[in-house]
Formats: sequence, C-alpha cells, structure tokens
Amino acid sequence: MSSLHLDLSYFESQPSLQKATAAWTNARARLAKNESGYFNAPIDDTLSQQRACTQLAQKVRARFSFTDVILIGIGGSSLGPIALIEALGTSRAVDFTFLENPDATDIARKLARLIPESTLVVIVTKSGGTFETLAISNEVINWLGTSRIKNQVIAVTDPTKGDLREWSKKYEVDTLAIAPSIGGRYSVFTPVGLFLLELAGHSSQKFLEGANTARTQIERDPTALCTWAASLLRHSEDAPIHVMMTYSTVGRFLANWWVQLWSESLGKNRKGFTAVASVGATDQHSSFQLVRDGPRDKMIWFVTWERATALPASGGVFPTMSGIALQDLIAIEYAAIKKVCMTQNIPHLALTLKGHNAESYGEVMFTLCALTSLMGELLGVNPYDQPGVEEGKVYIEEGLRDLRLRHEQVSPKLIKS
Repeated sequence: MSSLHLDLSYFESQPSLQKATAAWTNARARLAKNESGYFNAPIDDTLSQQRACTQLAQKVRARFSFTDVILIGIGGSSLGPIALIEALGTSRAVDFTFLENPDATDIARKLARLIPESTLVVIVTKSGGTFETLAISNEVINWLGTSRIKNQVIAVTDPTKGDLREWSKKYEVDTLAIAPSIGGRYSVFTPVGLFLLELAGHSSQKFLEGANTARTQIERDPTALCTWAASLLRHSEDAPIHVMMTYSTVGRFLANWWVQLWSESLGKNRKGFTAVASVGATDQHSSFQLVRDGPRDKMIWFVTWERATALPASGGVFPTMSGIALQDLIAIEYAAIKKVCMTQNIPHLALTLKGHNAESYGEVMFTLCALTSLMGELLGVNPYDQPGVEEGKVYIEEGLRDLRLRHEQVSPKLIKS
C-alpha cells in the first residue's frame, strides 16, 4: 500500500498528458538499458547491495562496540544519508557526525567532541578520488590512528578502481560497492544510504520495499507521474523557481537532498529549475514574504507528514496557546500558507507522507528520482550527467597541481636553512 499522497488540485485544468506520456516511454527505455541503475536497485541486489550492507553492519557491531559514526562524503555521498538519519533518528545508542565540507574549523570542533576508541568511520566516494572527501579522510585517519584503521573504517566506493579502493586493499579495510551505473545523487538506493540505515538500527530492506512500491505503481500506471511532470512543464516559464517547503524540522533534509537531485540533473543547456529548500513553519516568518509579494516566479512544493510525533496539549502558562498541541499548530500553519497560495494564485502542489519511517522515505525518494528522469526527457537534457560539476573539478585539479609545485620549490630551501 502506498505511503505517499500527491495533491495537484491547484492545477485544475489538467494539462495534456500526450507529450509527458511519450517522454516517459523514452525515459523508461533508457532506464531499461541501465543508463541509470537506480530504477532497478529495489529489485536487484547486485545494484543495491542490500544483503552485503546488512551482513557488514552485523559484522561491525559484533567486533566493535561503537558509540559514534563519522560519515565522510560530499554531495550525493552524504545528502541522502543525512536526510534519512535526521528524519528517522537512531534506534541504537549511536550518534552520527557528518563531515562534508573541507572546513578546518568545523572538522576540528566536531572531532574534539568524539573519542577515537569508540568511533566508526565510513568514507564514501563513488569515484574513489573526490578531493574533498580524501582531504577530510586524511585528517580523520590521523585523528583515529593507523592502528585502528582495519577494524574501525569502512569504505564505500567503486567496485574495482579509485584511490579509496586501492587504499582499502592496502589496509584490509572492509568495503561496499556502488554500482557504476548509479550516479551519486541517485545512490541512496545503494550502500551509500542502505549501510547507514543499518548502522542506525533501521531496515534497509524496508526502505527498498518503499522504493519498490513506487516503482511498481509507476510501472503499472505512470499517469500520476506524467500529470505531475506536465504540470511543472506548463509552468516552466512563469514559475521556474521551485521551493520545497517541508513542515518538519527532522524532515527538512529531504529538501536538501532534492535540491541536488533537481538542480544537478536538470540544470543544463540553459534549462532547468532553481531548487530551494525551505522549512515550515520557520520560513513563514522570513522567506515566504518574498514568495507572496516578490516576483511571481515561484512554485511551492509542500511536504507534510500524517503520522508525526504527537504530544499532548500543554497547560495554561500562556493562555493564548492553552490546549493547543504542537502537531495541531503546525497543521494549522500549513493550512494557512496553502490558503495564501490559493488566494494569491501561487502555483503549488503537496506531497504527504504517512510518517517518518523507512518505507515512506524509500517511496518518496524513488518517486522524486523517477520524476527527475521524466523531466530530463521533457526538457531534452541528460538527467544522469553533470558537466558543470566536472568542469569545476578540472580547475580544482589545476589549483592542487600548482600548490604541489609551490611546495616542492619551497621545501629544498627549508632543508638547506
């Protein structure tokens, strides 16, 4: 049974589905050729590596009692796991620390709060050579101590190549493989997301079952997906800025993950949408002013949860809010802003998840990936590459090479002196 509800009622006059349906046929044909393996990951363990994730998590817990997990990764190697861990929490006595950016201040402060003896380190880079990830890993391994590498480090990377794969062989580090056909922003259905779920005490199988629910529904009848895509395409000129407003603090990182998916996949050939993450009710007191009264170029994607944590209504410390439960207030906040969108004719849609659980997140994340595949076809761009990102990497490599040359020129002078 589906745990995801999509509300497109704003778009009362249904757009023509002919173009979107034809586009989905083409997108599905590309997926059938494994152009991006995410689509088959829920039903193919060679792609998801779900069994390997479960077995390794059990193995690690059996050999080492850890209280903290450090995940080192950036972009697609971290945004999915962060979204899942923040939303679902942990059912074990384990805290997670995410190191994404090579910011020395941030890393030093976070490491200072941890103890090497009880920390598990997970390094994630699909290519095995991501500059930021390797640089941060250098610092963390030095902090951890080389004697702990074999038992306290896990590598998630390409199955056969890359710096991280070679290093893992040298130090006999346990590894998990990311299928080459699955790009980073789609990799939450691989060990990138599944292994972290297992470490947190959640079922990676349940997550994939949620993803497969979405996959099965789309395969059986893609009408809802095509209607969604056609509605977005109709408003691509007047509402090119898409704001995902999540009415949950712990669920807000779903929007951060989606921002990369939507932006990096579709932003090509001067096409695409500007994706913005927002939080309700917090941003009703800040950026929503711009949405209502600023340039009319935005569409709101509301995300809510049916079965969130419920707390009893509080007493009368402040009479104006006496008897009002938090979950009731945030529901009223959402309804109010949705009404503003209706009265002000601001394009919007709504996604409702049944709760903060693995199945719901598997379903919504897979659905958003499938929508991205379809929108890429409609826009005439490849949703699986990232040429703009790759160009930046070329310039980073040039900068690193220049820095190495300067170090080589300075070092002999220091030795002589």
